[in-house]
Amino acid sequence: MQEVDGQIVYPRTELADSGKAVFEGSPVVFGAPVVHDIDEVREWNALFPLATSFTATLTERRGEPVERIPTPRRLVDWLTVSGLAVDSCTAAQLELARELREAIHAAATATAMHAALPESAVRIINDRSVDGRAAAVLTPEGARHWRLSSAARVEDALGVIAADAISIVSGERDGKMALCASPTCRAAFFDTSQSRTRKWCEMNTCGNREKKARFLANQRKNATAAPTV
Repeated sequence: MQEVDGQIVYPRTELADSGKAVFEGSPVVFGAPVVHDIDEVREWNALFPLATSFTATLTERRGEPVERIPTPRRLVDWLTVSGLAVDSCTAAQLELARELREAIHAAATATAMHAALPESAVRIINDRSVDGRAAAVLTPEGARHWRLSSAARVEDALGVIAADAISIVSGERDGKMALCASPTCRAAFFDTSQSRTRKWCEMNTCGNREKKARFLANQRKNATAAPTV
């Protein structure tokens, strides 16, 4: 940590040579800190839209919320494994990120419910999109890479996330917004399943937990209904 121009700046957490890092900012992680394989997190981000992966950094919104980017350093970690590497983040930039996250969540939730988009959410998403100066570049391997204007420009990374949110909320992408069926979650997610009937934001967490809860409830019900000898 260092002070630059009167602001506290948190340097990026160094990633281990082994390709693993202590990281609690990914939607893959539901218990932190945990050592996770970075390729696993990148694979998650390739399968799920960047915008809704970002909103998943606050989990259990209807239960006991858990903040996955509690510090600037954790935001740096999340952006790094999401292909938006920055080398520092200020407390003010973290607040901008959280503000954008909640705006995306509000807009995505409204879309899933076929309701009007909140004006404040639209304004925040648009402001972050306009403020970003990242450029998409093509790698020799044929992949897209985001190039930020500066390694300290968290705002550029947020601009990419905001643009991704616009693409899914506006209906440009093939899929539909839906809400997780878990009563303690209710996260907005982008359903790209063929039938568009996916119930859970993530089967390994909310899906399995709800199935287990139903199984235990049925066991208790059957035990109560069983005749006594």
